[in-house]
Amino acid sequence: MPQPWRDRWPLLVNEREEILWVAGVRPAATIRPGPHSRRVWRIAIRRAATG
Repeated sequence: MPQPWRDRWPLLVNEREEILWVAGVRPAATIRPGPHSRRVWRIAIRRAATG
């Protein structure tokens, strides 16, 4: 992700500042649920209404 976009685009990062998910793009392979996953988080991001 280009540096100028990072302050304006929602990112999910871990404690090591590794990008896990860029909103609107698929999550990193390391956090995708697999056949043995026991928990899954559902994260929704909505654009605020303007006006």
